Amino acid sequence: MLETVTNPELKTAARYASPHVTGDRPAELRQILNPGVNLCLWRRPVQPEVTRELSRLRASHLPDVRCRTSPASFDDDVSKLQTKQDLDSFAFKNWRDEQRRMANLIFSGSGGRDVVLRLETTVDDGCRRFHVDAAAEA
Repeated sequence: MLETVTNPELKTAARYASPHVTGDRPAELRQILNPGVNLCLWRRPVQPEVTRELSRLRASHLPDVRCRTSPASFDDDVSKLQTKQDLDSFAFKNWRDEQRRMANLIFSGSGGRDVVLRLETTVDDGCRRFHVDAAAEA
């Protein structure tokens, strides 16, 4: 017998006319849990302190990395990645704080499960052809 498991949080979820949800608040990201939503885009404001810190780096300072992380190990995982690249953690305090804020949003949406942290440097639109949000931006 096939059993359907539902998330009580989604039972009252509104159906959306578009599978893409965009907004100016981080709360918009939680809408990815709703049926029929396949993309949530948060139009974040620029973080001037983070921009200043990162402007000191060249792309070669940050090769693309991926690592599995958890709410408990996130700070240590980011520290290890920075140390591996000879980056001083104290020189990038605002960036690390912002990474933690973003990670907390993602961990919240994933129910606290482990996630894969990806840090990538891009100079163009990456693999735009294969991203669901390419159509949303057009």
